[in-house]
Amino acid sequence: MNQGYRITPRNLGSLELATLCPACFWYRLHLRFQPVLNEFGAAVFSDCQSMQEAVIGYYLEKDGCLPKAFSPFCDISARVEVNKHWTKFGYLHKSGVWLYGQPDEVFYRQDGSVVIWDHKTAHPKSGDEPDEFLPQYTIQVTGYGLIAEEGLGLGRVSAGALGYWSIQNDALVKNPKKFTRDGEFWASFVPEVHPVDIDYLRIDKLLKEAIKFWESRVPPEGRKRCNLCKRLKALFAIQQSVDNEFSVQDRRAIAASGNDQWVIRSVASRLADRKSSVIEALNELQDGADYLDFDDGTRSLQWELLS
Repeated sequence: MNQGYRITPRNLGSLELATLCPACFWYRLHLRFQPVLNEFGAAVFSDCQSMQEAVIGYYLEKDGCLPKAFSPFCDISARVEVNKHWTKFGYLHKSGVWLYGQPDEVFYRQDGSVVIWDHKTAHPKSGDEPDEFLPQYTIQVTGYGLIAEEGLGLGRVSAGALGYWSIQNDALVKNPKKFTRDGEFWASFVPEVHPVDIDYLRIDKLLKEAIKFWESRVPPEGRKRCNLCKRLKALFAIQQSVDNEFSVQDRRAIAASGNDQWVIRSVASRLADRKSSVIEALNELQDGADYLDFDDGTRSLQWELLS
């Protein structure tokens, strides 16, 4: 088994999405889940999470528990003292895959068990509009639970929690005066917590599936009408067109020079440089550079969130 396989629970959870495209997952896996040509940034979500953590910290310090708005986890009593940075929060699974990530919160309950909590700055969906990413989120907190319990020995993980913080924007839009004072305005957040049952067998199953993707040298067939596949094919076509144009220019230069040896060597050198840049990019991925291998899902737009 290749001990170099690494994945975050969140990315692993994308295997359970109904909209999963096997071909796109294969490419993302081999690119270490780094979106191509991605420039999206959303620091506001990081700011929101800091505020959410501060609210929970306030109640824990004041009351030693959480108010009923955070039911069914009112019995949370304290934060677990653990380094949550992704370079420290990891576990070598029995499959040989390094499972790692960066959980939002790790709590103790009053019975001494552990809860893995993930903040979601979003409106929770239910009923006729279920959250299509719920399977991925449940795998995310379950995977963090496995790391905490089996990898770091923090204690028995009794549950996971998806803490949705829904901003009450409609109230502000209807009555902005009510939320404005001295040149400042604010909008309230309402928490709604969804418990997640912890089943580590789901992680075992998905890791076996992911290993098949890793060990396949070619991508599987993509999902029909997958927009990402269309864009990927377009990107390949553009690159092929560029390569063809370089080849035409090189042949013209050699022909115009009358097969001058200096020109031939210069063209050969440029060709070698182009090939070298491709090999260098592949080697960076194979070397497992940490910065290529982690996406916390809050500061950049992940491919799995696109369909």
